[in-house]
This record gives sequence, C-alpha cells and structure tokens, in this order.
Amino acid sequence: PWLRNNFKHKNLLTWVSENRGKLIWAGLTLAQSWIAAGRPNYTGQVLGSFEEWSNVVGGILQHCGIDGFLGNLASFYKEADQEADTYLRFVHAWNEKWGAEPVGSSDLFELAVESGIELGKGGDRSAKTRLGLILSKMRDRVFDGLTIEKGGVVNGNQKWLLVQKPPF
Repeated sequence: PWLRNNFKHKNLLTWVSENRGKLIWAGLTLAQSWIAAGRPNYTGQVLGSFEEWSNVVGGILQHCGIDGFLGNLASFYKEADQEADTYLRFVHAWNEKWGAEPVGSSDLFELAVESGIELGKGGDRSAKTRLGLILSKMRDRVFDGLTIEKGGVVNGNQKWLLVQKPPF
C-alpha cells in the first residue's frame, strides 16, 4: 500500500482526525440500523477465533449493502506467508553474518536486499531509512527462536540485535 498514490484523502490520519465526529456518527448510524433490523445473521466469511466480531461487523456491513468483508483473507494470508519467508531468510542471513552483535540498518542493508525485502524505489538513503522502520515493526517478533531487539544507540544510529529466545 505504501507504493500506491492518488488517494482521495492525501493525509488520511489528518482527515480522520478532522472528521472524527462525523465518522463516529456514521458508524453508529450503520450499527443502529443493523440493530433496528433485528441483527440479521451475517452470511459471509468469518475470521477464526474472532467469530463474534466477524459476525457483528460483517452483519452491519452486509445489512448496509457493503459487500466483500474479509473477502481478501486468502490473498492476505498468501502474501503474509511470502513476507514471513522473506523475513525468515533475512534473519537467518543476519544471524550467520553477525550473530548477536549489535548492527545498524546500514550494516543490514545488503542482506535485506538479497533476502528480497521490499525497500521502495528511492535511493540507498531512503531504502536504509525504510529498513530501519521495517526493523522497528519486526521488533519482538520471533523467527526460528530469534527475536529482533533494539541494541542501543551508537553515534546517533539505532543498533539492532538478534536475541535467542528459549522455547516455551
């Protein structure tokens, strides 16, 4: 999504903040319509372990004529699996090269590119910044027993390290 353009609202978070009251009112109106109709059963896709949430949100949307709720789960999971494989390759290569040594995103840049991590279309500096953001999002996730953690700041640069996590 970060590579898309031509959004209706260029800065979505600002627009949402400025229109918060209207958005809450609209959401409550949709929910009240569903309740007034007797909470009709949802007949679409549900998310495992979130059945009740899926039925309520899906029911509201379906009642209001908004189709496709959770309709992209298969493609989402397929993409998530590919992304997980990419990150796993990256973490394995990182562990082979540096082990538990703290390293910066600049040090990890070449491994990230070789592993297939999508870093955007900008120059190296932009890509290294994006890698730093990706590492922040990956922080505390476990990859084959290894967790990415912050390793302190050295000369103004965030360092990252891999920490072996014991099995449960």
